[in-house]
Amino acid sequence: MPGRGVLQMPRCLETSDRPGGVTEETSIARLCFDPANPWYESTLDFTRYVSFKDYAKFGGQMIPRTWSNDIPENLFVEGKVRTLEKLSKSEAAAIHVMARTPESGQMRTVFLSRKDIEAQVESRPDFTWPAEDTETLEGWMIVYVRTDRRGQVRESYWDSSDNYKLQDAGVQFALKTTLKPMVVNGASVQMEGPLVIHFKTHRSGESSAAQ
Repeated sequence: MPGRGVLQMPRCLETSDRPGGVTEETSIARLCFDPANPWYESTLDFTRYVSFKDYAKFGGQMIPRTWSNDIPENLFVEGKVRTLEKLSKSEAAAIHVMARTPESGQMRTVFLSRKDIEAQVESRPDFTWPAEDTETLEGWMIVYVRTDRRGQVRESYWDSSDNYKLQDAGVQFALKTTLKPMVVNGASVQMEGPLVIHFKTHRSGESSAAQ
């Protein structure tokens, strides 16, 4: 713009799919590079956003000294690398793999689409949604879930909802939901991805029997 300085924007690659006109959250991905240098600035997918900055030389590489992580519930964590030291030859020689861990003993996580997560749902809880006076009383929401290898949801964060005031309740609903265990190559795995939840509530002072 005339009279204004040049605004440098990161260079990004982005993708997302809309099968049947509906956004598939697990297909959304973005990789951005620093506007003036050939290194990463940030990455994003359905599970988290991570950014990198304050690059400094270490040996033959440029290493980011500040890392930030923004997970779906808008929890922001930032960490800083204070010291990097090169390993001595004896230290490097001490780091080696004695034997590969068999797949049955590995802690693996499979990233599933909303359709695949829905197919794995084994049970949904009996749940009383809190009364709501100002927004949509019935609709849909999406929460992030992560299970253990038994299919029990152990982590959940809200993502989007027709009624944002009910998102915390949706997380509690998800934590009481059970998925069928998944086996890949003979080994049980953890699962993560978007869980779609239907909610229906009532206004304060009205009966909740209709839920």
